[in-house]
Amino acid sequence: MEITRREAIKLGVAAGVLGGVSGVLLKAAAESPETKSEGAISVVSVPSICGMCMAQCAIWVDVVNGKPVRIRPNTNAPTSAIGICARGVSGTFNTWLNPDAVKKPMARKALVDWAQGKISWEEAKRQLAKSRGKYDDMVEIDWNTAIEIIAKKLKELADANERNAFTFLFGAWGPTASMRAAVPISRFADTFGGGR
Repeated sequence: MEITRREAIKLGVAAGVLGGVSGVLLKAAAESPETKSEGAISVVSVPSICGMCMAQCAIWVDVVNGKPVRIRPNTNAPTSAIGICARGVSGTFNTWLNPDAVKKPMARKALVDWAQGKISWEEAKRQLAKSRGKYDDMVEIDWNTAIEIIAKKLKELADANERNAFTFLFGAWGPTASMRAAVPISRFADTFGGGR
């Protein structure tokens, strides 16, 4: 595929306009009456990393009264010293503001019942196999219940001397993210005994 100089200029202008419009909209959102509460306004800049591509640019997230209102480059970092792209700004905001985003841990009802001792593991496996490919049995749970489910199953594996049945699958956006996640995961697997 060949791109002409004219097309490259058009794309550059479009990206610039998109970036400018998104900046104006974000500023308007920050100054809107819904953002301002009665009394003092709390404004915090939180350092973070954009996860929209494998460059993982360093960013600042400006938070007003607990809500993210603007993303800007962390100019002290080499990946974002000259700025960040429109994809990083708009994609990250779309992720945060998506009304369908999962905001709490989710688990299948059978796992919750098993963790609470209501059904056996064999019955839970039967129900899980029956609901494969469907999502109507997913329930929102708190973090303590999620940790309890994981800990109970890990203890069961350890007690039955089946530590090698433990596996951990994860996705990452690039080599840096893979390295960040792999170190604690491999340390845990070595400590638990899953790698032996």
